This record gives sequence, structure tokens and C-alpha cells, in this order.
Amino acid sequence: MNFYRIFHSTGKDVGYYPQVYDAELNFHIEDKNSCVRLSFSKAREITLWPIPKLSYRAKKTDLISISFIGLSDKLFISSKLHGILQKKESKGIQYIKSELITKKNNEEYWIVNPFLSDYSFLNINECEFVYTDRMLKTEFQNVKFESVESFINAYYENLNESAKLGFDEFRPLIVKKVAFKDNSPLDFFSIAGVIGGIGYYVSQKLKEEIENSGCTGIILKEINDQ
Repeated sequence: MNFYRIFHSTGKDVGYYPQVYDAELNFHIEDKNSCVRLSFSKAREITLWPIPKLSYRAKKTDLISISFIGLSDKLFISSKLHGILQKKESKGIQYIKSELITKKNNEEYWIVNPFLSDYSFLNINECEFVYTDRMLKTEFQNVKFESVESFINAYYENLNESAKLGFDEFRPLIVKKVAFKDNSPLDFFSIAGVIGGIGYYVSQKLKEEIENSGCTGIILKEINDQ
């Protein structure tokens, strides 16, 4: 089965990119229940979320690009796109009801919160891995792994090192080239530790449904395109 990666549109269809750079806050962003503390984990009912404000220069689309803290690594989707995604087979994906503040009114939107990377779907022999600098601009060492388990051990060991080393010394382990097994049963899932941070992926079947529905603001590319 073929898979595709979700990207935000940056073209004329969105009016201005990012479409959201401000939000309404009814709490302190560093509150113990703030969404910024999730760190790729499941939200609770008491988790606090900013309410995004659509830029006056931006157009409303089904996928909204956001640069505001706590939401920039999530997907922010319309009820229409949510209706398509939530019916599909997924894993490690949580939907949180929210709103988009526009000039005219507040409209129902949904936050897609990823909380699990199931690396068991990786075709480990076809993937490529590399240690980079923190800005992901310089590659220091290419590595291969014999199994998904050995990669997972190295990945989390690498994450633990980030707390011990300074910004300039830490070398993140990144999945440079992603490859998935053909027998994955999922239509929608996310993977952390890829180029760009978190990758959101859909099956061929789901890609076609999204495109046929006319959803806007969303670009679906080959999994290793940037």
C-alpha cells in the first residue's frame, strides 16, 4: 500500500502563510495543564488549549497552518476534514474539539494531537537514519539498524541524552528516509523523529477521499518529499 505525507499549503489558496500566528489564551501558557507540556503524549480533559485566530490576511481552509506555541506541531482541521479522518483506521491520534476565531464568528475546528509513534510499521531495511545538529542542517553520521527494536532503543537513548548535553552538543537521531511495510492496516497515523519533526501520513485510499472531497489548504506528497 502506498502512503502519503500531509503538508500545509503555502500558496494563494491560503491567502497568507501561516494562517494563524495569534491565539486567545484564557490561561498562562506555562500552566501545569497547558498543552505545551504534552510532548507527544495524550491530552486529558483538563488540558488547556489556545483558541487560534485566523489572520486577517489569510483564507479559511480545511487544514489551517499555525505558528502559535502548543499548536505548531499539531494539525488543525475543519469539521469537514475531521469527519473524513475520524472514520478511518488510525493509531496514536487524538481529536480535540476546538474553535477558529474569524472576523465574523467562531467556527468549529478540531486539533489533531499525536501521542504515539508506532515504529513497527517501518520497513527498517529501506529506511535511512542520520545524526544531525539541532537545526537539522548538518549531517554527522549515517547509521543502519538491523531491527525496529534496535532503532527504538537508540532513538530513546538519544532523546535522553538531550537533557544532559547542551544545545550545541546534542545530535538528534533522525529518520532521513521513511519506508513503511506494505501490510500496514492503518489509514492515518503519525511518526515522530522524521525530517520536519512529526510526519502525518495517510493511505492511498484516504488520500483519494480527501482529494475527491475538495478539502482545501492540504497538500499530500510522496512520503519523502519536502
